[in-house]
Amino acid sequence: GSLGEVGRAAEAARRAGALIAAHTDLLPEHEAERLRVRALVANRDWNAAIPALEGLFSAQPERMDVGRDLVSTLLACGRTDAANTALGRLRQLAPDAGDLRIDLLEAEVALQLCEFQRAAAAASRVRSAATTTQAVALAQRAARIHAEAIGRLDRRPEARRELTSIAARDQA
Repeated sequence: GSLGEVGRAAEAARRAGALIAAHTDLLPEHEAERLRVRALVANRDWNAAIPALEGLFSAQPERMDVGRDLVSTLLACGRTDAANTALGRLRQLAPDAGDLRIDLLEAEVALQLCEFQRAAAAASRVRSAATTTQAVALAQRAARIHAEAIGRLDRRPEARRELTSIAARDQA
């Protein structure tokens, strides 16, 4: 899931955080910490969440989910350069994994960095692969990022058509 969550996802993270606080002995150490950190993120407690995510990712660099959570959290609080650096670390650990969620994070990071060509290319890759594998939510997010990026590249009519199409799919 994407961090900086809202609504039900944020509430679920808060409830999980409260539950594990009372039962930390029932979960593996790192898993209890990961759930606690998700609650911090849901509460937008960036100053506590980011160092905790950094610690988890350093302790378990093979955990791509923790790395994705770190990048998403850094993006959510506007620390785009740090998100780009964390994304680079994630790519080094899984250079050819073909994880569409990492590619989508690349598109989001590039968009925030105003690297619109990079954002459009990454979003296009994700949209194509997600459509092929019928990962509808990923395809929709990628399409939205692609439309935003090409709109910034002065391809406004094409971006408008894409956004209209995305809205129609959302309604369906």
